Amino acid sequence: MRSYVWMSCGMYFMNGLSTAVLGPVLSSLLAHYRASYALGGLFVFLQFAGYLIGVPASAMVVRRYGHRIAIMLSGVLSGSRRPVSAVFHGWKLPS
Repeated sequence: MRSYVWMSCGMYFMNGLSTAVLGPVLSSLLAHYRASYALGGLFVFLQFAGYLIGVPASAMVVRRYGHRIAIMLSGVLSGSRRPVSAVFHGWKLPS
C-alpha cells in the first residue's frame, strides 16, 4: 500500500506540472483552434474534476478489490480514452 500511495502522489505532482506548463501555452492553443477562453477554462476544470473524483475512487477500488484490479482498471479506463477521442476527432475545427 505504501508504494501505491507514493505512486499516487507522483501522479498528482505530474498533473500539477502539466497544468503549470499548460498555462503559458493555453492562449496559443486557443488561438490555433479558434476556441474561446471559456472552453480553455472548461478544459482545465475538467482536468481537476477528474482528479477530484479519481483519487478518492482509486483509494476505494484498492481497498475493496486490491492493487492488481485497480491498476488493470486504470489501464482500461486510460486506454478507452483513445477510441472515444478517435470518434470525436471527426468534429471539424476551424483551421
